[in-house]
Amino acid sequence: MTTRIYYFSATGNCLAVARQIANDIGADIVSIAKLDPTERILIEHERIGLVFPAYLSPVLGVPLIVERFISRLDGLQAAEIFAVCTCGGYEVANALAPLERIRKLIRACGGALF
Repeated sequence: MTTRIYYFSATGNCLAVARQIANDIGADIVSIAKLDPTERILIEHERIGLVFPAYLSPVLGVPLIVERFISRLDGLQAAEIFAVCTCGGYEVANALAPLERIRKLIRACGGALF
């Protein structure tokens, strides 16, 4: 199964997590921040991972760059999608709202978070 992990990392923590997961499952990784923010992205892998930090904000903690990235994805229906949310020194419960937000965004684009 081919897997690609898209990540956003402001401090390097999510990059480290994405690299570890990619190493463990044989995936490649792509920085969301390095992609052209105006282009649509066709999903051609069987499995897609998203790694991002939880932000303590009124927008349920998902960085805006990640929300915009998800809205530009095409072909989500055919892929298995998983998400990993890091939360620094905060309690793990702080990752629940961002993960729920990601699930809803992916569903709105025709995909399903596993």
